[in-house]
Amino acid sequence: MLSDEIAAKVLGELHLLAKSIDEQGQQLRTASVVVKRSAEAIKTNSEEAVKNAKLLANIAHHEIAQNVNTLLSKSIADSIDRTSTTIVEQMVAKWALIGGTLVIALLILTSFVSYKFGDHHGRSESWLGTTEGKLALQLSHAGSLEALANCEMPGWKIQGNLCVPYPTPEGTYGWHINK
Repeated sequence: MLSDEIAAKVLGELHLLAKSIDEQGQQLRTASVVVKRSAEAIKTNSEEAVKNAKLLANIAHHEIAQNVNTLLSKSIADSIDRTSTTIVEQMVAKWALIGGTLVIALLILTSFVSYKFGDHHGRSESWLGTTEGKLALQLSHAGSLEALANCEMPGWKIQGNLCVPYPTPEGTYGWHINK
C-alpha cells in the first residue's frame, strides 16, 4: 500500500512532467512559426536579390556595350560583351550559393528543433523506467491512478491540498497495487 507521502510525490512528479511537456510543446510551436517565417523571408529575399542582380547586370552590360561601341571598334565591344556576361553568370552563381546556404542553414535549424522535441519525448519515456515511473504505471494498471490523483475513493477526502483517509462505517479504504 502506498503512503500518502509517496502518492503526493508521484502526483507532484506527474504534474511537473505534464507542465514541462506543455511548456516545451509551446516553445516548439513558437520556434516552428519563427523558422517557417524565416524560411519564407529568406526565399523571397534570395529571389529578389537574384532578380535585381540580373537586372543590374543587364543594365550595366547594355550601357557599357553602347559606350564602348561608340568609342572603340567592334572587336573591343565584343570582348566587353563576353566579360559582362561572365560577370552576370558569376553574380547569379554567387546569389544562388548564398540562397542555397541559407536554405541549408534553415534545414539544420529545423532538424535541431525536431531533434530536441524528439529528445524530450525519449526522456519522458525513460522516466517510466524509474522507481516513481514504475509505481505510477502500477497504479494506472490497477485502475487506481485516477482515483489517487483526484482523491475519489471511499474513506478519503480532500483537506486543503492533501488527500487524507478517514474511517467510514465499512472500515478504512486504500488503493490496490500489484506486487
